[in-house]
Amino acid sequence: MGLHYYPYLNSDDASWVGTHVGYNVHYISDGRPPVGKPRHGDLLGVDPKLVDAVGNDFHLQAGSRLIDAGAEMLDVTNDYDGVARPQGRRYDIGAFEFQAP
Repeated sequence: MGLHYYPYLNSDDASWVGTHVGYNVHYISDGRPPVGKPRHGDLLGVDPKLVDAVGNDFHLQAGSRLIDAGAEMLDVTNDYDGVARPQGRRYDIGAFEFQAP
């Protein structure tokens, strides 16, 4: 099989100069690796354990490696649902902080 159509990041693209990117996850369910180089804190090929990606529910499930694996962003005090960040020791990767039941 060929490479994926969309690269994770093209580090040779001049538009990325001066941009700091990291602490992301790139997972493809067929197990193929993405094109591009990982950045600091990235998790490539790690199942994010989303509640229902097909149904657009990107909340994290218990046991997700994205929990407490994000970058500290002091100006981002709430997640997409309005939940205070962080809920654990560190920020979670993604739009939603995991909340233990």
